[in-house]
Amino acid sequence: GTVTHHGLVTNLGTYKTGSGTNNFNGGVRNLGTFTSNDTLTIGGTGGILEGNLDDANVNVNLDAIYDFNPSGSQDDVLYVAHHADFDHLTAFTLSAWVYWRGDGGKNVILCKNATSDTTADRAFELSVNSSTNDVYLNVGDDSSTASVQSASELTQNVWNHIAVTFSDSGNVAKLYINGVLDATNSSFSVTPNQNATGDKSVSIGAHYNNDSSVGDHFDGYITDVRIY
Repeated sequence: GTVTHHGLVTNLGTYKTGSGTNNFNGGVRNLGTFTSNDTLTIGGTGGILEGNLDDANVNVNLDAIYDFNPSGSQDDVLYVAHHADFDHLTAFTLSAWVYWRGDGGKNVILCKNATSDTTADRAFELSVNSSTNDVYLNVGDDSSTASVQSASELTQNVWNHIAVTFSDSGNVAKLYINGVLDATNSSFSVTPNQNATGDKSVSIGAHYNNDSSVGDHFDGYITDVRIY
């Protein structure tokens, strides 16, 4: 059959692949026993391939890596125009590979923009705060914000895989760094803003406020951004 892992897989025990399709979209860290003579497909950039993967045949998709420089052009942002698929996100997963150089202030990885430069207006915002070196997921409902903050500091000048999951029905958000659960907020009290976002874009590497003003640039490389 088909086995698909969307996030980075960190194996601490025993993992044996099957003869069907084995998709590891966030890479593999084998810190235990990995038994395979099958084909493994890395659907993202690969990022981390660590440890002995036995006799596996590994196919890696090399996506583009984007360099974001906060001292460069104001256009150092990628964005996708609003689409109905971004509405009513009451449960979602966000993930990306990042290489953070540690510039000051807030460093936005991924966010749903709004008409104003207000965190509470943004349905979701994934960022790094250089004052604490922590990763944050902020979810706004147009009037207030709830967040989950990493317990670990993000290591600078190396590649890290970051993933967050959110469930409105369960009032829970979880944050993973390199495939390991790092923080959980089980008392999320907000529902992602569906009204005042003004049908604005989703951006990578910075805010794109009202689809006209760029701010809070990321300092480093970002690749393999995913929204589920």
